[in-house]
Amino acid sequence: MKNFIPLLLYIGMSLLISCSHSKDEKGSIIKIVDKSAEPIKVESIILKDCEFNKELITNARIIASQRAALRFQLEGNIMSIHVKEGQLVKKGEIIGLIDDHTYQDALRKSQLDFRKSQLDYEDQLLRLGYRLADTTKMDNELKENAKLRSGLSHAYFSLKNARADIEKTKLIAPFTGKIANLKGKAFNPTSSFENICTLVSTGNLDAEFKVLEQELPFVKNSTMISIALLGTNNYSIPCILQSVNPIVDESGMVIVHVHLPKATVDLLDGMTVNLKCEQAVPNLLALPKESVVDRQNKKVVFTLVNGKAFWNYVDIVDENSTMVAVKGDLKIGDKVIVKGNFNLSHLRDVITDKR
Repeated sequence: MKNFIPLLLYIGMSLLISCSHSKDEKGSIIKIVDKSAEPIKVESIILKDCEFNKELITNARIIASQRAALRFQLEGNIMSIHVKEGQLVKKGEIIGLIDDHTYQDALRKSQLDFRKSQLDYEDQLLRLGYRLADTTKMDNELKENAKLRSGLSHAYFSLKNARADIEKTKLIAPFTGKIANLKGKAFNPTSSFENICTLVSTGNLDAEFKVLEQELPFVKNSTMISIALLGTNNYSIPCILQSVNPIVDESGMVIVHVHLPKATVDLLDGMTVNLKCEQAVPNLLALPKESVVDRQNKKVVFTLVNGKAFWNYVDIVDENSTMVAVKGDLKIGDKVIVKGNFNLSHLRDVITDKR
């Protein structure tokens, strides 16, 4: 026991010698580590005057600017479907056909009726003392009366409608897009399906999201709006503010639409994405989040001075997903330690790699 007490005293004196404490100008205790300890490897950056981007991050839903439920305009039996689910079709391309025999017969009858009416029209002109070549000299009222008596006017519209019906036996893509919700099947009547398919534009996309009414001015004044796929932070798809719904719902939310002029990845109608609105604020000291650590319940940033780490108390003014805006004793040109600072203490020797 007599030998044990001196041993404890020796250990205590060694700890006092190897580790001491001092106070900074604010009276906070700063731990000073043994200068003989191995230097810690760190990374640092030069603090520069830059803009800080305030952020608003939310979810948005992709909406195709053009989306149409397609159906045949005539009743009949579907003869063929020329597309598959997910297929890209161009504007004017045939999607499906219905049996047109009945409509072809109606067209031929209309053509015969029209020809007969033309002959009757010529007879009407001869009775009035005119030939067909003289119609340019005739009074308009005389010509119209001749057309009515001969049935030519009615036959013309019947022929026009019959030709239009032939075109309606074809289901045509009104714009370029992809086929979705394909339900139509060959050899079934058109009445069996409410819609044959849905055509969704792939190159003209919007996004819809909701914000609180208090956040709307921030969105309107944003310098950058962009989206990223869920689970990523790659906000590489820029957006343009398109419209704001002028109605606030019961929850105090406002619907905002943005347009995606160019999508670098495949986006689908109805897909949920991350959306970020940024607003640049000048004249702030902006640092990576990892450069700020907690010490004695305060925020500390370590700077590099002559191979040693010096801690500096800071206050966080604002933050976004990657950066913080701070105020404190830092100044432009300081070397701020951004990596290797987790276990740092004041005046600790460090080895630095600039990044």
